[in-house]
Amino acid sequence: MKAQRQLNKLDKPDRVRVKSYISKMAATDNPLAFATKLVGDREDRWRWRVGALRVLFTVFQDELIIDVVKIGRRGKVYD
Repeated sequence: MKAQRQLNKLDKPDRVRVKSYISKMAATDNPLAFATKLVGDREDRWRWRVGALRVLFTVFQDELIIDVVKIGRRGKVYD
């Protein structure tokens, strides 16, 4: 739910771009091919870069479920 609130706070062009990107990634065979694995204490998370925004998510490999955790600008999303 936190990611949904963060998405709703974005201005309309950014919101449309992020939603479109997530939909496009969900339709691909391997969405992790376009993602970068985070390092450090967030090793279980991945990220997509959508312009100046970052979409952080976790993956449940058993069913390939992607759970979007955070959406935000590069400087603040990793806090």
